[in-house]
Amino acid sequence: DLGVISENLVPRKPHMIDSDLIFIHYSAQCWAHKNHYNLICAFRLIADKYPSLKLILTGSDNVNTAYIINTIKENNLEDRIINLGFVPLEELKWLYKHSRGLIMPTLLGPTNMPPLEALALGCPVAVSNMPGHREQLGNNAIYFNPLDIEEIKNAIENIINHKFERSISPFPSIQTNMVLLNKYFGELKTIRQTWA
Repeated sequence: DLGVISENLVPRKPHMIDSDLIFIHYSAQCWAHKNHYNLICAFRLIADKYPSLKLILTGSDNVNTAYIINTIKENNLEDRIINLGFVPLEELKWLYKHSRGLIMPTLLGPTNMPPLEALALGCPVAVSNMPGHREQLGNNAIYFNPLDIEEIKNAIENIINHKFERSISPFPSIQTNMVLLNKYFGELKTIRQTWA
């Protein structure tokens, strides 16, 4: 069991995507703390070097979506960045299994399922350099400063060129990581209670 993406779930290609597409992806709602802006700026830096590479965004729309779409347009990346919005789990599983890698520049964590789902499905991961992410993922991911566009760019290049080595030890089980996630959710609840 992979949490929300069951092992028995049959992957299905999103109809907007060609089967031979070369892409990386980011699975996150368009909240500001998910840091789509810096990811788009980093992708702009490598767009010319990798003309066939696409960036696919998935996640429900919200208040920041218009800003993200406008940022894509301002960087002339409308033909390079595909915003699929919310996708069913079957399509999300297909994306994990066919992506060159998950890139996750979130400014908060580690209470994020996508890195765990990606690794469980054999998809390389590059994620924000946070202690909780390192505790969850160990040597099984590329880490970068999510506020440094150059570092995000380098992480993308390392993923697509396979320039990282996974840990020799096996990736921790979903059950082990769920225990950690519950611990972090408990800590977040305490923090959340400080607001009215």
